[in-house]
Amino acid sequence: MNERLYDPLLRDKIKNIGYSDKSRKLLMGCTKGQPINFFKSCVLVTDDKNISEGIQNTRPKVTEDELKNELEHQLLQYAKFENIGNSVIEQGDLVDILVTLYDKNKKEILDFESMERDLIVGDNEFDKRIEQMLLNKKNGSKIELYSVEGTIFEQYDNAEFFDLTIKDVRKCIFPKLTEEFLTNNFGVSSKKQLDEIIQKETEKIKYELQLNKNENILVDRMINNTAFSEEFEEAVENRYKDLMRQYEQYGQLYNMSVDEVLSSFGLDRYQVKENARKHQGEWELAKYFYSKNIINITKEELVTKKIAYAEECGYSSVEEIISDCGERY
Repeated sequence: MNERLYDPLLRDKIKNIGYSDKSRKLLMGCTKGQPINFFKSCVLVTDDKNISEGIQNTRPKVTEDELKNELEHQLLQYAKFENIGNSVIEQGDLVDILVTLYDKNKKEILDFESMERDLIVGDNEFDKRIEQMLLNKKNGSKIELYSVEGTIFEQYDNAEFFDLTIKDVRKCIFPKLTEEFLTNNFGVSSKKQLDEIIQKETEKIKYELQLNKNENILVDRMINNTAFSEEFEEAVENRYKDLMRQYEQYGQLYNMSVDEVLSSFGLDRYQVKENARKHQGEWELAKYFYSKNIINITKEELVTKKIAYAEECGYSSVEEIISDCGERY
């Protein structure tokens, strides 16, 4: 009899950290043995007082939840989604649904092509209300004629009701920590050795998270910098229009409205605008770094600068930066 291979020992190895439902979506599209990269690395070295104080004064702490989420991600590459009989849908399952919309007379809206998509139950990235409806249902079940009010479908013209059919259900299967598995995947033969590896990875993950948080602070400061606010807003608007044109072209290709395209990507117009703002902030940050000549900095230049803000960058010593910077630039 098939059952969910959810090995409690695997949880012990990461200090009783469980797998969140949301993180399982990272498995979609991955193949066995494929490494999953979660971090973009950066070293922030600057003589600009405002920027450096921005890091120092608002230096964020990496929370325990953030650390847990990143740790579990490291092990997701060893898991997979599989069909397991006719079991009921649970949190974290990958479900394929087919949605049909109806007007106020309960007639199918013909100019709306039935929407088919995968979603992870419980991550609330599709529609929280609909995901809750799926719980305890089985593959092949149909949920009939619910009001679109309060769901992502209320944005469609003339839509009053919807139904959905569950086409496929897959569960996330995690491996058991056998000696063979440990040897093949971690190069160790005992769980004690695995503990040591995970402890080392924990420190690395915490350090990487801190780097990303520091970078986000700088992006926020760039966005809020009044020195170029008018120019910045104009650049954001142009970037937003470019993004919307891309979605329009996609819609023309598949005979969909812009809003239908955005919905298929889990977006709305407001989110597209915010994405444009964030991307422009990142671009301004990159231009700032370039203007200060701190892009592609050499090891010698790092030493010359004396690394005034090494701690804010997540490093404990100048030597650590020197040994690491070649990989990061």
